[in-house]
Amino acid sequence: MIALSPTLFSRKLLAPARSPRRLPPLALARSPRRLPLLALARSPRRLPPLALALALLLLLGSLARAQAPTSAVALDAERARLTATLGETASGLESALRTDDVVVAERLYLMERRAVELLEASAQVKYPTAAARTTAQAGLRSLVGRVLGLQERVQRHAMAELDRVLPGEPPAQRWTRDGKDLYRPLFRLGTPTPGQAPKTSKQAFSEMLQKFSDKGGSSADLHYLGVDTLAKLPSGKLAEWTQFGSDKIRFTTAGAKHPVIGLGRSVRGAGSMKVYRDARGEILLAVVSNSSGNYKPGAGATEGLAQKLAALGVPEAHILTTSIIPGEPELVKLVLKSKTRFTDDQIKDHVKALGARPASSVTTRALTAKPAKPLVRLGTGSPAARSTRALAPRPARAPIAPHARVRN
Repeated sequence: MIALSPTLFSRKLLAPARSPRRLPPLALARSPRRLPLLALARSPRRLPPLALALALLLLLGSLARAQAPTSAVALDAERARLTATLGETASGLESALRTDDVVVAERLYLMERRAVELLEASAQVKYPTAAARTTAQAGLRSLVGRVLGLQERVQRHAMAELDRVLPGEPPAQRWTRDGKDLYRPLFRLGTPTPGQAPKTSKQAFSEMLQKFSDKGGSSADLHYLGVDTLAKLPSGKLAEWTQFGSDKIRFTTAGAKHPVIGLGRSVRGAGSMKVYRDARGEILLAVVSNSSGNYKPGAGATEGLAQKLAALGVPEAHILTTSIIPGEPELVKLVLKSKTRFTDDQIKDHVKALGARPASSVTTRALTAKPAKPLVRLGTGSPAARSTRALAPRPARAPIAPHARVRN
């Protein structure tokens, strides 16, 4: 069942019809497919109930077909469209980052979601042979990996912009024991109040623990990765993790900060991960990230978790590593923050609207090299965003203190 946005639903139903008087009501009721679907959807007050019901069924059917291909042929066709869209985006990426970096970040986020949706659908549709299914799924995993690679380029762009406009980002605190990299927690809570002395590490850690508790979190929500706990990890649910020793992974889906998961100690690695499963619970894809603003681990920090997943039975070909938080619009947030003229609430509203946009929409139009639209119109492409006020420029204020980009 696909949920329709209230705004989209009301616009579709309440907009005036184009030509409702050209056919008598009986003709409309008997042959709804002879009129454009848009005309049927736009004239409910002039249609009999039967015609309106048929129009809604056709609308829901078309949306369902766009969301989830129902045959191997349809899925391969959608994969080809998504691959073409990715190629077009990649071919103009550097130029677009100078003019439309927010649009680029949004489209890559939607591409990642769409590629994962197609991978999940590939486990449901019928293929002529098992080998054909395996080949298709391998191609889709590769597609997800290429999208993540472009997102990493956008991430480097966003971080450079943030360093330019919001200098003062603290570096990672790395040290070595027995030749192994370790990372001390930075105990970052977010943007401090200008002019206010920063909290001590002890105070910050205590506040993190308290916030986790206030959200309903407890020690029962923190797990060590093993066969049983991996089996209980929901498909598509974001998990935050830290690594102790050579293969001890502690994680949670309850939203704790990494220092809380890491017990306030140095760790071998930290980041996020998601697993995506088929209907039988088998893992189709595991995406492991080293994204952590409180530890800032290096690229090698993901290998421990990747090897742990492989040891627990996840096929190595199903594991991808990245610096991007998987399946989340955090990269869009970073790019918006680098503009320095939007409030946190405005960014939050825009990202929420983006999350409500169907991922299938990313293949309906290509990314062009047209000049970027003013940022006050960000999000106008989605029904949810159209129902909110335009993003207004942030009023002038004192310079932002360090730690402005921390998430976890």
